[in-house]
Amino acid sequence: MSDKPSSAQAGEFDYKTLSLTVLSQILNQHERLMSRRPGGRRALLSNHRIESGDFSARDLREADFTGAMLAHSLFRRSQLQFANFFAADLRGSAFDGANLSRSDLRGACFRGASLVGATMTEADIREAVLTRYGASRIPMVVSRLEGHTDMSSINAQGANLSQAKIGGSFVLRADFSNANLTGADLRNADLRLSNFNNAILAGVNLSGVKAAGASFRGAVMTNVQVLDADLGNADFTGAIIDPHLLTTPAFADAVLPQTPESSGLDLDACIEDHRLWLETGTSKGKRLALDEMDLSKQHFDGMGLTAASFVSAILRNCNFIEAVLVTADLSRADLRMAVLRNADMRGVTLRGAHLNEAILVGANLGPLQDVGSTGRQVPSNLESAHLIGADLRNVRFTAANMRKADLSRAQLEGADFRNCDLRGARFTGAQAGAANFEGANLTDAIGLT
Repeated sequence: MSDKPSSAQAGEFDYKTLSLTVLSQILNQHERLMSRRPGGRRALLSNHRIESGDFSARDLREADFTGAMLAHSLFRRSQLQFANFFAADLRGSAFDGANLSRSDLRGACFRGASLVGATMTEADIREAVLTRYGASRIPMVVSRLEGHTDMSSINAQGANLSQAKIGGSFVLRADFSNANLTGADLRNADLRLSNFNNAILAGVNLSGVKAAGASFRGAVMTNVQVLDADLGNADFTGAIIDPHLLTTPAFADAVLPQTPESSGLDLDACIEDHRLWLETGTSKGKRLALDEMDLSKQHFDGMGLTAASFVSAILRNCNFIEAVLVTADLSRADLRMAVLRNADMRGVTLRGAHLNEAILVGANLGPLQDVGSTGRQVPSNLESAHLIGADLRNVRFTAANMRKADLSRAQLEGADFRNCDLRGARFTGAQAGAANFEGANLTDAIGLT
């Protein structure tokens, strides 16, 4: 693919240029307008050529860059809410940490741009219907193919694109790892070979997408729509997907998590090796590592699984009653509807895990005490864990890291949250009767009354 702008971007207008002094004056006037100070005026930079410009850390909300040539420009940490970049050339530009919420990005060319940590909530990134004028000045609609937003090869790691409209866009080889695309509309987008590893895609519409060869490893894909999607050879290892979707035609040729049977793994033998590893102080046997394995409905009740690794494992409906999971790593694991009643989970890692509707009544997730020669304390880590609708009655969470955990609709009667870090946690609809929050950090917690 050529790196030159399409005919819809170049050759149709006499692009205006500005001196650095004049550009600075325009930006300063715009910032005065945004702050409601005298002398303010909106920045109207449509059809301007300002390549390699530096707009970093500017307040450019509602600025108009329609059709502008802005390749390799810097917009790092800028405020760009409601800005108009319709059909703009943004190739190789840097928007790291910028806020593009509700901006108009239709038909823009982002090829090779960097959007690491950018916020693009409700941004409109759909294909555009571009119009050009003939010699008679009569408007003629250009082929819609020329109006596709080009986000190929962009780096959007950790970006927030929740509720964004990306339908029909060209997103080949883009990197959306760890990004939040909750509720985004990607209908008919070209996502081939793109990276969505560990991204949040809950409620996303993937109908009609071309995603052959894309990677969705560890992604959260609950309540997604995949009608007529091409997911051939796309990798969903460790992804959290609603079970009924796995039997749909869209997933027929996708790479799905392996089960012990499909991988030839002798699960009982692995558990026995782990028991020996623990009993001999790691001198014999082998640590249990079942990362990204589909272990749905397996029974681990009463088993000694101290320090075992289940990172991104599928553990839906598993039985861990009275199991010992001390310092086990279940980061990003799918534990929806699992039963962990009275389990010993001191010092466990459940960062980003999904325990919606799980039963943990009486489980101990308090800190592991007197670890190592220094006698240090190892608290449990449930940062960003999802515990929606979980039964957490009489669970001990003492001193746990539960920042941004979601406990909406959870049953919390008698739960012990003393000295927990609950900053930004969500308790909407939770039943917190007799729960103990003494010494807990509840800064920015939501829904706790």
